[in-house]
Amino acid sequence: MQKHELRDHFKALRAATATPERIEALTKTSLTFGASFHQYAVVGAYYPIQTEASPLPLLQHLAQQNIQTALPRVAAPDKPLHFHAWQPGDALQPGYRHIPEPSQENPQIIPAALLVPLLAFDAKGHRLGYGAGFYDRTIQFLRSKNQRFIAVGLAYDTQETDRLPADRHDQKLDAVITESGFRWLGVD
Repeated sequence: MQKHELRDHFKALRAATATPERIEALTKTSLTFGASFHQYAVVGAYYPIQTEASPLPLLQHLAQQNIQTALPRVAAPDKPLHFHAWQPGDALQPGYRHIPEPSQENPQIIPAALLVPLLAFDAKGHRLGYGAGFYDRTIQFLRSKNQRFIAVGLAYDTQETDRLPADRHDQKLDAVITESGFRWLGVD
């Protein structure tokens, strides 16, 4: 299958998977493994759209533990995302494609850990996104700024597939959190 066909397939599969029970299970699992993020000074995430797994409960938990949290702003369609300090309860405004973003007035910060949205992933760490390349450019940029940077996908078990096509510019995930737990990827 081509990437556009895979996107359609996994978008429909994720929508069917995102039942209240699975959402609750994934939330519980992400909070259980939230303690592992305490070693990172700044944790960035995404604002969930459509049926994406929500990082917001985990961000709230981290903020309550005095971990700096951040959400992205789109600087330009062909640039890495800019992360701005944000915690649950702070105001958001419509941004690129009407996705809520923190105010440009919030301090810009560089995450050491990033929760990444996805449509699908494989055991080697490949991820399938929407195709605009925002997170590939962002992960590449953040890795260049911090050797200890970690990219963690947040997904449902059903979003795993045996193998995803990967292009030269695609950036791998280091780990994934699903309702089954936390797992390192790309480890043979």
